[in-house]
Amino acid sequence: MTCGIVSVEDNKTDALVIKRTLREMTSEDIIVLENGEDALDFFKNDNNTPLLILMDINIPFGNGLEILEEIRAYQHLKAVPIIMFSSSKLDEEIKKAYSLGANSYVAKPSDHDSLEDAIRHIYRYWFKISKTSFN
Repeated sequence: MTCGIVSVEDNKTDALVIKRTLREMTSEDIIVLENGEDALDFFKNDNNTPLLILMDINIPFGNGLEILEEIRAYQHLKAVPIIMFSSSKLDEEIKKAYSLGANSYVAKPSDHDSLEDAIRHIYRYWFKISKTSFN
């Protein structure tokens, strides 16, 4: 069963911008999980199959890369696009994200307008341009 779009994001302001911007574009549920522990609990449930996952790297109670690795092992999440959406621009983290199964890595902009624009681009690409198992 699909459950909309899931963002794993601990920054409350960024989470609010992500949620509000996506709500302007879709009627799908937008779920924000604030830490690694909540994310792992949520993704363990095979009834929770998002259409798209936005994953920050630097989150409390876990690391986005470790969570990526763990959830890619879940059968019900293998085909779900996972976009690493992080302010980190370290080459080693980007390479590791792709090696662990990320579908994309987007450097999260620091200013409000650019953040909204990045979210809109991500949504348009994954829901309007790209062909996935859900569209």
